[in-house]
Amino acid sequence: MIGGTSINTLQVYATPSTQTCDPNSPCLYTGNAKSVTGSRETIKITVKIGTDKNYIATCSDGNTFYVFQSVTDADKSYGSYYINRNGHKYYFNM
Repeated sequence: MIGGTSINTLQVYATPSTQTCDPNSPCLYTGNAKSVTGSRETIKITVKIGTDKNYIATCSDGNTFYVFQSVTDADKSYGSYYINRNGHKYYFNM
């Protein structure tokens, strides 16, 4: 289950997580995630369930990040989920 989000939580997970995907986890999403700030970069991600039972996104560069569910109206307008990568949120729907 995806936990609640807060400013402190987002800062903690702004760097790649050390979590790994459960080898038995099905792929939940494969596709693009897009930043709406900064470079407005689009990255390719794959989402699976991590060994700690949280959703984990693996980026095309091999880095992994926790996945958060959008809860604010602003976040929901960009996508139902996001990762926080390099200080920017990358949104996607799955």
